[in-house]
Parts: sequence; structure tokens; C-alpha cells
Amino acid sequence: MGDRRGDPSADDRQSSSGDAVPTGILRAFVEAIPTPTLVCDPDTLTIRAANAPAADLLGHDRGTLTLMGLPDIGENDVTVSGESIAEVAAAAARLPRSDGADAPVERFEWNLRLGSPGLRVDGALHAATIAGDEWLVGG
Repeated sequence: MGDRRGDPSADDRQSSSGDAVPTGILRAFVEAIPTPTLVCDPDTLTIRAANAPAADLLGHDRGTLTLMGLPDIGENDVTVSGESIAEVAAAAARLPRSDGADAPVERFEWNLRLGSPGLRVDGALHAATIAGDEWLVGG
């Protein structure tokens, strides 16, 4: 993970194997997706990469988004059904099933902005291996 003090030189996270995962790989991954997409650290929910459609939808530039955690992008951190975003993320980050099936995709509705005009999104979180490390991909 990057330095929590916001040091831009600490832009790479250490993988479980001890190798740094370049944030550039995560950026390239999200840039290849045409719909709003974020990549988050599954442990801290820190946003590590965001594409331009996500920045436009959320009203923050990509640099600002990478200084935020996933629960921080909404006015509250609870889905429409009352489940916390952290709980949804934890369910999505579970290890793949022992029968070889893919990791679960957690779908939810979230009011990112309340009031008029509000912004409610249909979201999905999925665990994915990118450059050998596990990440949460949201869109």
C-alpha cells in the first residue's frame, strides 16, 4: 500500500511475495474498461486506481479518488438495503470457493448523494487478481 501520510513516492504496494505492484498496472487495467471502474485494496478499501468515467460520475478527479477509501465516496457508508459498504466489500473479497467457482460478485445499490438531485448507483464488487495480487474491482 502507499504511504498513509500521502507521500506520492510511496505509490506502490508490497505484494505478499514482497514485490511492489506498480500502480501503473492498475491504472492501465481500469483505463481499458469503458464504464466507471475503481480498484481498491481489499484490506483497507483504499482506492488505488479509477478511470475517467468513474471520476466523472463521482465528481472527483482521479488523483483525489486515490486519496479516498471506498466508503468515503458516498454521503454515507451504507447501502440502500442497510448493509455497510465494508461488509459488502468483505463478502466480495472472500477467497474463491474450494470447488473452483469464481469469487462472488457482490451487487448493491448505494445513495452516493442525498437530496435533490441525488445520485443512486447500482454497484458491483468483485475480487480479481491483477499483476499477481488480489484487488477489489468495483463498478
